Amino acid sequence: MNAQQLKALNKDILINEITDPSFLRYGKVIPFSIFEIYANYLHQHTRVPETLNQYIADDPKIHEVFPKHPLIMDIFEDIPLEYGYVNGNNSTLNALEFHPSAEINIAATPLVLMLGHTDDINDLSYDVKNLEAFYLPANTAIVIFPT
Repeated sequence: MNAQQLKALNKDILINEITDPSFLRYGKVIPFSIFEIYANYLHQHTRVPETLNQYIADDPKIHEVFPKHPLIMDIFEDIPLEYGYVNGNNSTLNALEFHPSAEINIAATPLVLMLGHTDDINDLSYDVKNLEAFYLPANTAIVIFPT
């Protein structure tokens, strides 16, 4: 599904393109070419379930096939990294997460990310009206800032 189709089906949600300047508050687009081996592994060795999601926090086989790249070292330095993935078809916002460090997201297929700022967390709660939606086309890589 492309961005226009998603926007038409979700008229009550403003879905921005990842190139929209508003995304720069949350992260930045990085070269996908660095992650082609990663995406190829996902296409060849994983499947998208018909319903729900499959979440693998860390797949040791990806560590074997994905070479360390200087950009990744620039972002994370010596922090131990997890190379995982989420496969699925989801239409429900049922959880939010935040990370104390940056996170790289690789869109092997199109996806929409709902992003917000940790500044908006009050008493361990987050009001979803503060979320912003961003469409990532297939073959897009981004780094999300820890805020």
